Amino acid sequence: MTSIKDFVGQIIHVFSPQKLIDYISGILDENNKLKVHVQDLEDKVSKYKKEINELIGEQGKPEFKKKEPAGNKRLPSIDKDENSKGRENNKKTSKLDRLIIDDKKIINSPKIKKKKGFKTVIIQDIIFTKNVTQYQLECGYDENGDFLTSPLPITTFGEYGTGLTSFVKTLYYQGRVPMNKIQSILKSIGFIIGKSVVVKMCHFSDYSLKKELDAARIESVLKNKIVQMDDTEALVGNKNHHTFAISTDHVTILTTMESKSMMSAIYAYSGGNQVYYLFNDDFFNFLEKKLKFQNYKNYFKKYERQKPYDEIEFRNLMKKFSGEKFFNRAYFIRICALKSWIKNTPLLNPNSKLVSDTAGNYKFKGRTHQYCWIHEIRHYRRIEAFTQIHKDIKLHFLTILYDFYNKLKKFKIGLVSSYEVETDFDHIMNIKTNFSALDNLLENTKKRKEGLLTVLKYPFVPLHNNTCEQDLRENVIKIRVSGGTKTRRGTYSWDVGLSLVHTLRKLKISYYKFLMDRYSQTNKILPLGQIIQGRA
Repeated sequence: MTSIKDFVGQIIHVFSPQKLIDYISGILDENNKLKVHVQDLEDKVSKYKKEINELIGEQGKPEFKKKEPAGNKRLPSIDKDENSKGRENNKKTSKLDRLIIDDKKIINSPKIKKKKGFKTVIIQDIIFTKNVTQYQLECGYDENGDFLTSPLPITTFGEYGTGLTSFVKTLYYQGRVPMNKIQSILKSIGFIIGKSVVVKMCHFSDYSLKKELDAARIESVLKNKIVQMDDTEALVGNKNHHTFAISTDHVTILTTMESKSMMSAIYAYSGGNQVYYLFNDDFFNFLEKKLKFQNYKNYFKKYERQKPYDEIEFRNLMKKFSGEKFFNRAYFIRICALKSWIKNTPLLNPNSKLVSDTAGNYKFKGRTHQYCWIHEIRHYRRIEAFTQIHKDIKLHFLTILYDFYNKLKKFKIGLVSSYEVETDFDHIMNIKTNFSALDNLLENTKKRKEGLLTVLKYPFVPLHNNTCEQDLRENVIKIRVSGGTKTRRGTYSWDVGLSLVHTLRKLKISYYKFLMDRYSQTNKILPLGQIIQGRA
């Protein structure tokens, strides 16, 4: 049997060195071509597997983005979202500038003979300890013979102090800690407390905080002139509800309602307060678009006045239209009266601009309503394309849509004219793709042109309501942790507690310190409305 050494020797003896080099180079080139061919075949197999998985309803293999080399630096893009914050704004500052020093200590060393000064070191620590106080309340009779007991200090909350109550509510609302876990934490520290007491602390309804939030909401809307709205599903007593959110740059107000109707949205827009009904010229203009019958206009003309009607007075006027026969008409009349009240109420600021999705329950602001572009694009991304041709059409159209969205951003900073934006919108909406699902969406988007292009009249209005969606995310997580609420009182407490968490986060105020300040009645922190007034 010939060894490898003898075989190589025979090849060298037959071929010259140059021919041998050429022969080996040809083999290597052929090997590289085969590797590329095999890789192409593997890519095709992977692609076909992914398409087969999608067709049978399974999830395909995820695609991973290639990492860029370290030397390739990305240039700053003007397509960056207007609300995003770059790293250039995150400048580091010294701890001494941000921390409040509670105690100062000097440590000397006997080994140091020649002193040169001191080195400053910051140690941050926390102290968990209970503080149980026994009060002796004097009892007796007054001059009239009535039995009296000396009152407890205002710093107490039932049998528990304000510090403990503030700590429990901070864990529950800001830390997402379930009530049974809070009870375990308190017992480990040394408190004797039952779960029912923890429930009462978490669901304590302080109406003064709700009033303070309402005053802050009014100040913020008057200052910003922009209101974002959105809603999400909620669970109350194992029944489906809807939580509406109103968000500005300073305030977030959450309101949970049983239905998702326009009436619920209007009630949430008013901050969850009492709504009123107004019969004036605006009411009749709204009514004429909904109901063409002259007898309704003649009937309500008798009750026309500038002072709005409350719920009881309105129901008395609507007794004539009770019953299933007039259900839809009575609903339209109620909505028209509510819209008229909103338009003529200064505290609700009729000049404010509303930003939300295209749901019908938000269409009570008329021409000052900007539709969210992120929600609109999301409809196109969710189109199911099963063939490769439809997938290519969908991908190409999404590219066109994102380019137009970037053009809207450029318009907001003055780089593009409103005429160019509107012309491009009309051109895109007139595209025919022969992909029925996409063409139907284009027709719907074309009908929403006025709401989607409100930004051309008011360039300061944002193109999306992402701020509001982020505020609602905490509700979704809280429901996953706690499973929703069981009573109306718990629902009200959730709305107020989480509204306060978001509002204080936007105002950069500690939630725990704010509760301590309000419950102890020290009032060192200014009312939220005054804080917003002082903000630029």
